[in-house]
Amino acid sequence: MSDSSEYEEEQDHDDLVQQLKLACDEDDILNITHLLTTTSLDSDDATDVVTEKHSVRTMQCLLEHGADANRLASRLDIPSLDVFELLARFGYDVKANGHLILQ
Repeated sequence: MSDSSEYEEEQDHDDLVQQLKLACDEDDILNITHLLTTTSLDSDDATDVVTEKHSVRTMQCLLEHGADANRLASRLDIPSLDVFELLARFGYDVKANGHLILQ
């Protein structure tokens, strides 16, 4: 593969990530689902775009499409019991890491 086509693929991916971030910021579940099911975006991208400001509904959609609950919990301040319960439902290892939310 040539350097220019690799660059174009990287730019395309970056554009998709930006679209996903915008959809998350707008709580646009249909667009989030569309982007994660019809493009090259993957579970790492779903994990990387989540922030504390996103709604529980948006976080749930991203988790349903492969976002990693343990990685999310390790880098987010868990803002509410609803988010904690959501992460636990999607595999957050409460026994190993639950004490970290108290810090």
